[in-house]
Amino acid sequence: VMMPDVAVLAGLSRASEAGRRAETALYALFALGQSGDAPHASVVGAVAMALNRVGINDVARALVRDAIVAEAP
Repeated sequence: VMMPDVAVLAGLSRASEAGRRAETALYALFALGQSGDAPHASVVGAVAMALNRVGINDVARALVRDAIVAEAP
């Protein structure tokens, strides 16, 4: 399982807690990009929570939905 760099996840958290939408979106892309084709559920959850925190709810919902469908047998 590929996981994103800890600094990326920390940046994602800091940016979303500060309400910086663009920076949060950028860190979300980095985190997902470093996670390979099938990101771990913890990465998807962290990205979705961060996006929700800054009001990018529709993308967060779509991300979670896609992850669920990808895991379905």
